[in-house]
Amino acid sequence: YTDSKVTPGMTYYYVVSALNQTGASANCAPVSATPAAGGALPAGWTNTSIGGSQVVGNATYAAAANGSFVLEAAGKEIGGTADNCTFASKSVSGDFTITARLIARSGDKLYKAGVMMREKPDPNSKMVAMTLGEIGGRQVRFFTRSDAKPAATQRGNDYTWLPIWLRLQRVGKTCIASQSPDGSSWFTVGKSTVAMNKTYWVGLAVAAGNHQNQDAPLTAAFDHVTTGITPPSIPAAPSALVIT
Repeated sequence: YTDSKVTPGMTYYYVVSALNQTGASANCAPVSATPAAGGALPAGWTNTSIGGSQVVGNATYAAAANGSFVLEAAGKEIGGTADNCTFASKSVSGDFTITARLIARSGDKLYKAGVMMREKPDPNSKMVAMTLGEIGGRQVRFFTRSDAKPAATQRGNDYTWLPIWLRLQRVGKTCIASQSPDGSSWFTVGKSTVAMNKTYWVGLAVAAGNHQNQDAPLTAAFDHVTTGITPPSIPAAPSALVIT
């Protein structure tokens, strides 16, 4: 259940009851939530329209839920030979990780939404992206563009529903894409090698596809957006040891 008719700063209380053929249960204990108003992006972040879209999607931020972003979609594509999308990002250097939970979007009309690392804001720049969208709005894909050819695609879960956690990690020239249903249990979608510059851009990307000219803008909401230096990998525990 999504309560979209709320006022920022006002506290709302909710109860839940179960209903089946024998009737309705008692209400659960009440829980509360206070929606936060979106404002300017954090220091160091910028909002860019990649690919010269005629529509520049807006981006807002709130500190709630460990960093929340709402992006209006612009452009038609993430992947292929060139990108055409809204990109809220910051400049970083060296090994880095971005993690975000995609919690809401404008139905399955929003073509793609996810996390991205790219060398430059140019549409055909080297990049990696991890998105949810496409057919039925349920397919997770890991895109890699390392040269002038169309971006290579590695498939994640084809039946992914919101909310979904997405992660990109860069370690040297290796980029690793992962997804998780709960932010705890992760599985690797794919790895790729991209020789990007040491300094590059990391952030959130959304593309409207063929629905970008609707009267109401298409949006995607992310929370738990965290960025930081990629920690060193921990080797797996040894197995089949023999002691003499």
